[in-house]
Amino acid sequence: MVDEDESVDLSFGLKGKVTVVTGGAAGIGAAIARAFVANGARVALVDRDIDTARAHARNRGENVRAFQCDVADPSSAENAVRSVLTEFGHMDVLANCAGMVVLAPAEDLTSQMWDTTLAVNLTGTFLMSQQVGRAMLEAGGGKIINIASQAASIGLDQHAAYCASKAGVRGPAPGGRAPSRWVLPDGQRGLSAAAPGARRPHRGHRRLAACPETWPLCRWLSAAARARARCLVARA
Repeated sequence: MVDEDESVDLSFGLKGKVTVVTGGAAGIGAAIARAFVANGARVALVDRDIDTARAHARNRGENVRAFQCDVADPSSAENAVRSVLTEFGHMDVLANCAGMVVLAPAEDLTSQMWDTTLAVNLTGTFLMSQQVGRAMLEAGGGKIINIASQAASIGLDQHAAYCASKAGVRGPAPGGRAPSRWVLPDGQRGLSAAAPGARRPHRGHRRLAACPETWPLCRWLSAAARARARCLVARA
């Protein structure tokens, strides 16, 4: 496995675009939010950890606001989207980054572990896409970027619930296996699903290093490298 080439420039102007990033207080979500800000976007950080989200918002300038939300709760998702619309007036891009993983052998995985993982990773992605998607359709269009995973295609040890949830995230997107797709009024597809691999530092990279033949790209991607790619999708 090799490290990614950080010299690749995937920066594209997003000046004036309003972008909503769930899970924006940490990890991939925080990196994507930073990249959006660096490329001129106005950013709504949506996260359960409102204190950390607010701290990030203060550090990133006047174009960033923080909103508390439990993406797995329909009322919370609806209220968060309403608050974003009140603050920014419209939404151009949604990046569904909120997610979680519970590691356990399949035979030991409890129903609560399974339900919680799918509630955040899959149901949360749907609820936010539905709420933001409705506003985008009324406004004439937008882009939704869902963070799936290569784990949607590759069975990983102790990741049964996570793999299932990410397979569900991938399904509705173009190239996925489900027949339903979000389509904008002009016929252009407004939904994409990114399938990143393990990143450094991350607990998953140690497991994958032991079986590199199962990992299609055979390279490690940092959160920053992934964020640059999301800017490309948001700009397209």
